[in-house]
Amino acid sequence: MKKLTSFIIIVAGICVFYACRKNDNPKLPEGIDQGLFPQLVQSDSGDVLIQDVSKFASSFSVDVYFKDGPKPKKMDIRVVYNDNYTNVKTLQADVTSFPATINVTGPQLAQLFGKTPDQVEDGDFFTIRPDVYLNDGKIFEAFKYGVNGTDTFKLAPYGSDAMNFPDANVDIIYTKVCPLYMSSYAAKGRLTVVDTGFAGSINAAFAKYTVNAALDPADSTTLILTGWGGVAGAVVKIKAILRTQGATVPVQVYAPTYGGLPYHNFAVQGKGAFNACDTSISLQITNTVAEGSFGATGVQISAGQ
Repeated sequence: MKKLTSFIIIVAGICVFYACRKNDNPKLPEGIDQGLFPQLVQSDSGDVLIQDVSKFASSFSVDVYFKDGPKPKKMDIRVVYNDNYTNVKTLQADVTSFPATINVTGPQLAQLFGKTPDQVEDGDFFTIRPDVYLNDGKIFEAFKYGVNGTDTFKLAPYGSDAMNFPDANVDIIYTKVCPLYMSSYAAKGRLTVVDTGFAGSINAAFAKYTVNAALDPADSTTLILTGWGGVAGAVVKIKAILRTQGATVPVQVYAPTYGGLPYHNFAVQGKGAFNACDTSISLQITNTVAEGSFGATGVQISAGQ
């Protein structure tokens, strides 16, 4: 009897194994798993941040994820403001051909929610998703929510596992941020650098120091910092990606020696982001020398002391 029971357990295990192998793909709601799963892609040329609502202009494409699968009857492009699922607006209705390009402007988004461009505040954001209408009459709403007493909670529109598909993207989010003006950083004259992971580990006096800030005469999107690492005359340049407010630090040697260490040609390379609201920069910097690398560390640059 024990042998028979063991045999049944083994067979059942094999069946479960093969059943799992046969259904390795993440699960989607009925209808969506037949190919009607939306895919939104931000355009390479449009704005990705709302730095000035009145000037914001962007576009994105809407398509089905499974290109060889059936197409929906239509999609309605829907929007919510600051995650308020109880107030859903329509950006564009009756999209019936795919892929389709959807254009959007800042004033258009603001007007949908009864606001003027100057009433959209820093930190506010618009989330865009499509309602999917199937040919059999079913509708998959983009912004479903549940109610628990007086509270509401968000529900996954296309199944909890939908985002496990490679490159899956079901929404576009546009956030209002402070506009980035590189001249604002240069105007401060001196900025404070906090680097406890590298400079501060070599000499506690270098954990926090000041640098002179100026715009590169040859490139107004590049900030020149003089006095890097607390070394007089040591220069490091940070380039801004205005579209995303990202920051890049190209590979550059700033000092032949540093902190009495027995190494040569101290260099930095990294990336991060500008925060125009408080005139700061957050960086992840990799420190190297001719002999090797010290790895990456976080560096904060700000206008404060």
